[in-house]
Amino acid sequence: QFVVYEWESTGVPKIIKGLQPGSYTLEELSAPDGYAVGRPVVFEVTGAEEKLQVTLENQKIQADFEKKDSLSQKPVSGAVLQLIKHAGTDQEIIVKECFSDESVFTLTGIGAGKYMVREKSAPPGYAPMEDMEIEILPDQPLQTFTILNQPIKVEIEKASGDTGKLLGGAVLQLVRNRDGAVIRDWTSREGEAEHFTGLEKGAYTIREVKAPSGYKKMEPQEIQILEQKELQEFVVKNYKISHSGGGGGDTPKPKGEYMELYKTDGVTGEKLAGARITVYRPDGSVYFDGVTDKT
Repeated sequence: QFVVYEWESTGVPKIIKGLQPGSYTLEELSAPDGYAVGRPVVFEVTGAEEKLQVTLENQKIQADFEKKDSLSQKPVSGAVLQLIKHAGTDQEIIVKECFSDESVFTLTGIGAGKYMVREKSAPPGYAPMEDMEIEILPDQPLQTFTILNQPIKVEIEKASGDTGKLLGGAVLQLVRNRDGAVIRDWTSREGEAEHFTGLEKGAYTIREVKAPSGYKKMEPQEIQILEQKELQEFVVKNYKISHSGGGGGDTPKPKGEYMELYKTDGVTGEKLAGARITVYRPDGSVYFDGVTDKT
């Protein structure tokens, strides 16, 4: 094999005369900007033809961009993306800026070469992606690129302030501060945290509707959700309610907070001795049993 002719195409056909009979291949070394290199065309010259027309076709390069959740692989909307050529140089050019929705974004007639996909702003509920370098190949008419975002991940633990143990039985709400929307209601499970994926950045409040049995209700706690890939962990605590043994028993009053039970005359208010009082837990078991005195 040897090269018979080499030329650069113009807007008019190339005329070649005097080809000897035989098999020839028309091959494109580089395509016009924005087009994929055409496939080689093999043709025969017999010498009997008066004129032979050979056509090599080019297709425009089509680049499809998909924005997806890195965990679920589902389409993601709400990102502002830029396609940049010569990124990081004095010749940096923004080729295209677009707002992602759940459909595929297509660029047709884009020139072959290296580009940078940059996220100007992340989709709500997702951590920003790092710059992504891509290469548009010169010999492929259709090329697809998948751009991933990691959803923001949050973990909320309900723990005992006394032991650090994760508590069950608390009824909690996560409220978004900017509009008061309740993002989720849940009941805490012993030994387990509550997991959230895709929360928008911003201020939230963890509100306790009902405390775990035997614990004081906690005050609302504000948290700040950041736009980051790392897991964000929050711990909200409850402290035990402590009680005294009451009057008339042998159990001394504990140090710190306690509760006193009295039996009184309904008219005079005088404390009465000799009444047996039983306090039951929510499950029906006896928490305390004792006899009152006048102290």
